[in-house]
Amino acid sequence: MADAQSGGAAAPPKTHNSDPRQQVKVLADRILRLLEERDAISEDVRDIFKEAKGAGYDVAALRAAVKLAGMTSDERDEFYERESVRDTYVAGIT
Repeated sequence: MADAQSGGAAAPPKTHNSDPRQQVKVLADRILRLLEERDAISEDVRDIFKEAKGAGYDVAALRAAVKLAGMTSDERDEFYERESVRDTYVAGIT
């Protein structure tokens, strides 16, 4: 896992087995398990958006709202600034 603050790589996890082949297998197994979990979560999210669409919600608007809700205040400010610039450009070419 990378260190989010410094951008560098985190120290490798400590394992009790000093056999490098076994350590690689353990790491690969962990990665594969997480990828499977990620795929299952992605499928669950898709199902929720299908449910929202079936209930009559505008899924594109819902996705945008969820994206904005997940942003920090600074990220939202940057997003709105870009939207404002885009709107200016669109007004200039239409």
